[in-house]
Amino acid sequence: AARIKRTANSTYNQARALFTPAAIAWYCDPDNNPHAAVWKTFADAMTTFHRHYHAYKFDKLPRKTCATPSDDTVAATIRAWTETSDHDLFLAIGLILSFGLRLGEVRQAKASWLTIRQGVPILYAGAGEDDNQVRVKNHTGAIVVRALDPFYTILRTRIHTTAATDSPLITQPATIGNRVSAFLRAHGWRTIKTAHALRDYAGSQIYMKLGPHDAMTWLRHSNIQVTTDYYTGFVSTLKQLDRAAIPIAWATAAGQWTPKIVEA
Repeated sequence: AARIKRTANSTYNQARALFTPAAIAWYCDPDNNPHAAVWKTFADAMTTFHRHYHAYKFDKLPRKTCATPSDDTVAATIRAWTETSDHDLFLAIGLILSFGLRLGEVRQAKASWLTIRQGVPILYAGAGEDDNQVRVKNHTGAIVVRALDPFYTILRTRIHTTAATDSPLITQPATIGNRVSAFLRAHGWRTIKTAHALRDYAGSQIYMKLGPHDAMTWLRHSNIQVTTDYYTGFVSTLKQLDRAAIPIAWATAAGQWTPKIVEA
């Protein structure tokens, strides 16, 4: 029910954005729109509608607190991830935990995205002038993010340093979202967006150990408010006092390497 209300809010706000004063002025200008006269009539009706409807607009719904999994659930999930024989699943979860990728980005990921820059392993995609653009949420067409351990080291155990490949890492991208969700739910994750909760978990570890600014950079948020408002579920739940006990760290590299997937 809450999801339906949020969707209604979002749809209404998107529609309303089409009728800002600047947009209406553009629609009603004959130099821009051959149907300006018709649009003028329509826009006047919409303005009247909005003026009346403003008092009855949807109320913003409070964000539901994420039901974060227990330490035992997380530990069991990581262990099952390292042991799975589903290679797509292994790679997808590894990319989420190691680089904070969203599912849409996981589906596009290529082995050539994984590289070493300035002595550290990073995921580097679409950031150069000659690089193919990547479909990302912030519409920048690029992803540049540093690898996070211990997840990256685990991920690398099944990627060998041999011939380069520009092939997609995920062989069945259409089903990977459902498979990741089913895997996490089978291990006790009860959030609505399970894959995103996994990204939340990794980002929260950075937040707790290294601070909100490093978490913001790794999660690729446009501002720190997004990080503090939406990605601190584990922080508020765990309230870690001993930062040294948090197992994450930035990944390091002994030397240059080029990845290639090794089948399970």
